[in-house]
Amino acid sequence: HMHDVEYYEEHFPMPAFCFTPDAEFPVCNGEKGGFSGELVSPVFAGGVIVDFVGGVARNAVPDRAACTVRVPASALKPTEGVTFEAGEAGTTVIRGWGKSGHAAMPEGTVNAIGLIVRCLLESGVCTPAETAYLEVLRTLHASTDGSALGIAAADEVFTPLTIIGGTIKMDGGRLRQSFDCRYPTSTNGETLTAAMKASCGTAAA
Repeated sequence: HMHDVEYYEEHFPMPAFCFTPDAEFPVCNGEKGGFSGELVSPVFAGGVIVDFVGGVARNAVPDRAACTVRVPASALKPTEGVTFEAGEAGTTVIRGWGKSGHAAMPEGTVNAIGLIVRCLLESGVCTPAETAYLEVLRTLHASTDGSALGIAAADEVFTPLTIIGGTIKMDGGRLRQSFDCRYPTSTNGETLTAAMKASCGTAAA
């Protein structure tokens, strides 16, 4: 309850401001760099994907997600961690069931969005444009250390780089996949941006 600040105020002149790092106490000597954004698809004209939603926060690995597609369940490949159910107007709802965790410590998590992406790609039911975008997402979800994206990094001060896909939604006919990356001193935002753009190619922005 910040009683330490109250005690300080009683015994010493107050500083211009107080800064409390979002970390374990009593000592924090630094914080990783933060790199976040969205991978945005083109508008899918005549696409198979009707809707795709998952995640509750950009900085958390989602443990559940759902994607509605214009194909019957019989056309979809059974995939571990994924279930199918009948949707409206002949659609199928694909649900992914993963294991959540914080973006800063993603070891041992299972991304529900990634499970659905794998199911869709292995089923081969999407349009070429959708497939190209989903391949970008598969690369994002393939590893939490950035190795699949070519951005893995480490130094002697911090733990290695981490990156996760947090939320996904359909907005105006485009899919928007957010990501959250924490990086050490051996890389920087410009390097990460260039690598992410190279991974996206023309399939996403």
